[in-house]
Amino acid sequence: MTRVGKGDRLVVETAGGGGYGPPTERDRGALEEDVRNGKVSADAAREIYRTE
Repeated sequence: MTRVGKGDRLVVETAGGGGYGPPTERDRGALEEDVRNGKVSADAAREIYRTE
C-alpha cells in the first residue's frame, strides 16, 4: 500500500499500446497530431507509418 498525503504528487506511467491494425492504415490527421504533441518523432512516423 502506498499512502499519499495532502500536497504529495503521485505520477503513474504506463506502457503504450501497440495499436490495432496495420500502421500504414492509421489516420494521417491523428498521426500528425501525435507528431506535434511529441508522442512520436517525425523520423519514426516516416519509418513506421511510411509517410512522406
